[in-house]
Amino acid sequence: MALNNVKCFLLRFNLDNEQHLRLYNRLIGLNPDIYKSKTQYIMDCMDLYLEKMDTKVVVDKKEEFLNEIKRSTENAIARILGHFIIGSTQIKEQNIGQTIKKNEETQQEGITNPDIFSMMDGWDEG
Repeated sequence: MALNNVKCFLLRFNLDNEQHLRLYNRLIGLNPDIYKSKTQYIMDCMDLYLEKMDTKVVVDKKEEFLNEIKRSTENAIARILGHFIIGSTQIKEQNIGQTIKKNEETQQEGITNPDIFSMMDGWDEG
């Protein structure tokens, strides 16, 4: 292996630091039959850690994206329901106005039977 293809990095453990001591003991106690080298063990640990961190970032962004979709959908539904409620109130007011107008017209024509009025009101709803 050519030396220009190898990069070195110093890893220092402060044995007064509980985390450093724990990791140092783990590294020193590696079973050489299982792990090729301490360097490869550190590389595998770093690779796994960074892969998990990247996945966590993706999951967090996915959750944020889904929450934004949920908020947008809730707002849209609230607006639609608001317009529907306002619109249905206006429609009822229009229907009442039309019913009063029809009642006045039919009374002028001489129709006074209340059953006929209710049937006439049903014509607009159908």
